[in-house]
Amino acid sequence: MTDRQNPEDVVRRFNTLTEVTKVLNETKSLDAALQQVCDLIPSSFVDPENISVNIIYNGTEYRNRNFRKTGFPEKHGFKLTKDMEGIIEIYHLYPSVTNQGDGFITSLTSLISGRITNELLSGILYEKTERVKELKGLNQTSRILSESKSIDESLQKICNILPDAYQFPEYTVARISYAGREFTSSNFIETPWTQKQSFEIPKKSGGVIEVFYLKEFPQAHEGPFLKEERDLLINIANLIAGSAIKDIFNELVYENRERLKELQMID
Repeated sequence: MTDRQNPEDVVRRFNTLTEVTKVLNETKSLDAALQQVCDLIPSSFVDPENISVNIIYNGTEYRNRNFRKTGFPEKHGFKLTKDMEGIIEIYHLYPSVTNQGDGFITSLTSLISGRITNELLSGILYEKTERVKELKGLNQTSRILSESKSIDESLQKICNILPDAYQFPEYTVARISYAGREFTSSNFIETPWTQKQSFEIPKKSGGVIEVFYLKEFPQAHEGPFLKEERDLLINIANLIAGSAIKDIFNELVYENRERLKELQMID
């Protein structure tokens, strides 16, 4: 009877695949999941203490405890996309007489590929969701500036909607300072985690938009803030400055028109 037909080996492989499935489904971090899978794979062999495993994905290597690279490797690649692939390396301490069978390795690489693919899709979905939030924030800002009766009303409304355009809206507050006045979102407090963007207006003091996180978050492009959030703030500042300049121009037109009327009456 070959090793592939040995019932004990079949049970070992089945138990390993069951544990691997559980880890890949329940472990939130992909790095942690791949590390645990490395530690589980040796248990599918008759001599697990003589087995070392290395999973290579996205430039990172994950190795089981007491990893040793030997002269008796097995290598099994797995493809994710046209440009992304990985490999499982299994090192035997001695020349291997064990045949794990294509079914076990194929199942293992399929499980790992499935988890990585889900991670990639989740990342894409997250990015799409964040971009939609930012676009919505810009559209709302533009509509507020075109519909509000005054710049003060506009800035208050923008403060109210700005937190929703950020990664963690429930932990985000905003403040806009302009011409000596301040406008804030609800429950506003200052914290160390802030992103600021100033805007300039001719013949005015200009202003600044400030966004604060109410608690610490992981480091991103700019402290805890995404690069896209900086771009969002720059665009909103430009919209505000453009609207304010338009108001100033309208005021000048009105003042000049009234002055012209006065001059005509005098004549």
